[in-house]
Amino acid sequence: MAITFTVPPEIEDRLLAKVQDSGLSVDEFLSNLVARATLLPVPESPGALKAEAFLQWAKNHRPTPLLSDEAISRVAQYSGRE
Repeated sequence: MAITFTVPPEIEDRLLAKVQDSGLSVDEFLSNLVARATLLPVPESPGALKAEAFLQWAKNHRPTPLLSDEAISRVAQYSGRE
């Protein structure tokens, strides 16, 4: 497929500099650029998927009342073991 379009001079200068740095021809560089732009979205990292799964899991729990300071104190946890 052949496509023709006009690029402003300032963009053309930057594009040609990137092409020269890459060591590719203009056609190869633009083909690679278009190929990357048309790929499917990159999947999320496994860590992000685990975090999302955890948040969904946590949302499905019923709200519970907060415990008082006395309820979580060491004395209350070991009461009856005297």
